[in-house]
Amino acid sequence: MQKFMDLYQKIIEYVDQSFQGKQKPHFERTVFWYEKFFPQATEAHKIASYSHDIERAFRGEGNTVPENYLDPIFLKNYQIKGEKLFKELYHDIPIKVISPKDFFEFIVR
Repeated sequence: MQKFMDLYQKIIEYVDQSFQGKQKPHFERTVFWYEKFFPQATEAHKIASYSHDIERAFRGEGNTVPENYLDPIFLKNYQIKGEKLFKELYHDIPIKVISPKDFFEFIVR
């Protein structure tokens, strides 16, 4: 699936730039372990694994993680902001390989 490989590489570049390379090992290990436990992982799974924490790159200094990082309000905001960032990224990527709807359907298959 060459189209997703191109998108995966763009995601890696975006995440690495966003974190200024500081968290690269964390994201690489996430993909590594995902593939280790789920050998059938697709490029869509790798994209989700590598970009899973994108919200942290854009978290303001005043927005710290609460002691209970599983706090429902914190998690909801974390997930909503992460989704928004990913949607913005997807629409900014110059290679329009498939529609967002088709991409979503590919991931949830």
